[in-house]
Amino acid sequence: MLECLIVGDSIAAGLAELRPECKTYSKEGLSSQKWNKEFMKKTPLIAKRVIISLGSYDHFYVFTETELRVLRKLTEADKVYWVLPAGNDPKYQVEISKTQKIIRRIAEENEDIVLPITRTEEDGITPNDNGYKMLADRIKK
Repeated sequence: MLECLIVGDSIAAGLAELRPECKTYSKEGLSSQKWNKEFMKKTPLIAKRVIISLGSYDHFYVFTETELRVLRKLTEADKVYWVLPAGNDPKYQVEISKTQKIIRRIAEENEDIVLPITRTEEDGITPNDNGYKMLADRIKK
């Protein structure tokens, strides 16, 4: 069994750089739907710790809750961490608070851990160096 697995978007990729011991399946700019479509069938989500970072790139046409529930249902781990998006691009037409509520609800139902992004770059989405360090420190337990 893998010790650690990080899945998701560019935030997941940045986090994986600080946790090189973790296997990662991530790609910049992926919505939850695109991640599931691209990786789900070929990616076993089995590890002692699984870190999920999705939602920042979900747009009006993505059924975020459905996509994240499918992902969580196929995840086997001692601990699952959800990186809570801090923001998204206004062009996506989705209030980030809606995505945050979905993630919090799924995490609570599964007794998972939510890791908010508290320090961001000017875009309000991407963690800054301190933000990434704080997240990376939290997932090594």
